[in-house]
Amino acid sequence: MNRKCYLVTNNTSKIYIFITFYKFYTTVFAQSIHYNGIRSNQPFIPINCAAIPSTLLEGMLFGTTKGSFTGAENKKGLFQLAHRGTILLDEVNSMDTYLQSKLLRVLQDGYIRPIGSSKVFEVDVRVIATLNKEPKELIKQGKLREDFYYRLSVIRIDIPPLRNRKEDIIILTNYFVHYYSKLLGKEVQGVDELVMEKFINYNWPGNVRELKNIIESAMNMSDEEELLHKEFFENKIIKQEKDNMLSAYSNSNLNLNDYIEEIERKIIKQELENHQGNITKTADKLGISRQNLQYKIKKYNII
Repeated sequence: MNRKCYLVTNNTSKIYIFITFYKFYTTVFAQSIHYNGIRSNQPFIPINCAAIPSTLLEGMLFGTTKGSFTGAENKKGLFQLAHRGTILLDEVNSMDTYLQSKLLRVLQDGYIRPIGSSKVFEVDVRVIATLNKEPKELIKQGKLREDFYYRLSVIRIDIPPLRNRKEDIIILTNYFVHYYSKLLGKEVQGVDELVMEKFINYNWPGNVRELKNIIESAMNMSDEEELLHKEFFENKIIKQEKDNMLSAYSNSNLNLNDYIEEIERKIIKQELENHQGNITKTADKLGISRQNLQYKIKKYNII
C-alpha cells in the first residue's frame, strides 16, 4: 500500500502527534521529532500495538499492581517510563476501542492509573501514534474512536509516498548501502548511475521497505565491488519496459484524442488522491491553475 503520512500536534507543553505512514519511515520520522526537540535528552519508547494482545497491552502502558491479577507485580508502565519524553504507539488502530478510551482520558487529564491501583500518577509525555489505514475509514469501520482521533489531531502535515519524493530515494539508497556495508563487513560505497536512474524512475509500490529489502538483497549478492551494479537487482526494477504508453496505445481501441484524454483523467485522479482532494495542492503539482483543474474535474466527471 502506498501510504501517506499525517502528523498532527497541539501546541501545549504535552504534545500529541499523529502519524500514518510506511512502517520503517514512521519510526525514523518519530525519532527525528524526538531527537531534534526539547525532549531529546529524555526517553524515546516505541511499542507495536499490533504485536501485543490488548489484555497485556493495557498493563504495559499503564503499569500493574501486585495481586491485581495472577502473577502481577508492582511494575511501572511505559507512560511512566517515558515521563517527559516520547512514546511511539505504532499501529494504534489495532488497539481495542476500550483501551483507546483509556488513552483518551490520559491525553485529556495527563494522569495514569496502574491496573489494580487506587493511586494516580501524573505523566508528561509526547505521544506519537501511527495507523496503517486512513483515519476516516477506520472511524467509519468502528476501529478508531472519533473523539480519540480528534483529541490528537490538531495540526496535520501530509507526507507523500516515496514515488512522490524522488529526492529521498538517493538519500535512503546511500543510507541503506552504508548501513549494510557496516553490518556485513563490506566496502560497498553506493550504486552505479544506471541503477540510481532506474531507482528514480521506479514507482516503489512497497515504499521504503521495498527499497530497503532490495538493497539488502543486493548487498548479500555482492562480493568485493565498490558499487552495486544492475546484475545484483531484480528485473522488475532494472528491466523496466520501455515505451509503455506506446505499447498500451497500440493495444487500445481509442483514437489518439480519446487516449490522451484518458491518460489526463487518470493523472488528475491520481494526484487528487495523493493530495486528499486538495484542489490548490493538486493544481500546483500539475502546473495548472485552480480554475483549469476544476474545469477538467468536471469535464472528466472525476469524483
